Amino acid sequence: MEQVADRITADYKSIDPAGAAYFDQLRAAFRTAVQPYHDRVAKIRASFTGLPVGATENIFVYLAQALGLHLISPPKFMQAVAEGNDPPAQTVAEFNNQVSTKQIKVLVYNVQTSTSITEQLKRLAAARGIPVVGISETLQPAGATFQEWQDAQLITLQNALNAAALTH
Repeated sequence: MEQVADRITADYKSIDPAGAAYFDQLRAAFRTAVQPYHDRVAKIRASFTGLPVGATENIFVYLAQALGLHLISPPKFMQAVAEGNDPPAQTVAEFNNQVSTKQIKVLVYNVQTSTSITEQLKRLAAARGIPVVGISETLQPAGATFQEWQDAQLITLQNALNAAALTH
């Protein structure tokens, strides 16, 4: 998001050089507004690097990497669910085993996508005492700012990671 903001600022400045100072001011304000998000990412990374987690969809891949979490879900499972397809049976069995044997410490799912397989995984995780965290692809709630939406998701995830660390 920082790279996108930098690019937008640069593009606006090239289109309207007279407004460069104003565009720089807006960019600086955005940088300040998202600093709590960056701080939380750094704190989670410092506390939970390498912790094995699972996700039902690949929308979590980049965030898991940024947080230093070890995402062990079968990639073909996550990709199939993201594309609206049934995941290969072997990946379903592998993911079920990861949850059943508590190889993952937190399960992340997309609140905007629900299938019988993802619902079953969520139930299994809850039954095994594995925290289950929902994230979304689009702004939620609708009236929230980007920063509020992203920070709320990180807080929920951080709480789940803390809970997982206490029970494992």
